[in-house]
Amino acid sequence: MPLNKTAYYAMRWMIMLVVILFAACNQGNRQNTGTGTGPSAPEAPVFSADSAYAYVEQQLAFGPRIPGTPEQEACAAWLTGRLQGLADTVYVQRATVIAPQQRSLPCINIIAAFNPAAKRRILLLAHWDTRPYADKEAGGGNKKFDGADDGASGVAVLLEMARQFHAQRPETGIDILLTDVEDYGESKVEASYCLGAQYWAKNPHIPRLQGGLWRAAGYGGRTEFRFLL
Repeated sequence: MPLNKTAYYAMRWMIMLVVILFAACNQGNRQNTGTGTGPSAPEAPVFSADSAYAYVEQQLAFGPRIPGTPEQEACAAWLTGRLQGLADTVYVQRATVIAPQQRSLPCINIIAAFNPAAKRRILLLAHWDTRPYADKEAGGGNKKFDGADDGASGVAVLLEMARQFHAQRPETGIDILLTDVEDYGESKVEASYCLGAQYWAKNPHIPRLQGGLWRAAGYGGRTEFRFLL
């Protein structure tokens, strides 16, 4: 399925962030060559755009990943299985969250941990669910959509990064967090978005992480920020 122009440019932004993050992960691994020319960095992994696009297509094959649907369960099982083949440890958080209009929705957060014993950690996150309707699109109304950009593209980049971390293990701890029920909110209802992220912040997959300082790559891979849980 061809991606639209918005998804294409979003993917380009995220690939740029990937290069920066790989450089940051490898910064602490530099070694002196002994030739007097100073430290040299190890060879950086090669991010495969084709692989990332394939991950987008695999998500779209399930259809819209709307919370409370069979497509949600099927895609969650696929994401979990894919990450279990790559990460040191995979955690699956299942919870019930309350969306606007008191709708109870199943939430499935998926976390892949690399080098889980490391104290210094980098958190990478993207949401994997699809908004239930295209309310911001002209004439969209209650029409469902595939969510190639929002949020399959972010998940695809993180899956490709997980594949690279599996091939070249980072010394820094890496946690990839795929959050659910992020896009079911309403603009006029405070804190109605990001329900999966809110749940994880109160129930981190490793209890000692609560209250810790993290560096995170935000929505769509376009922002890097630091925050306290």
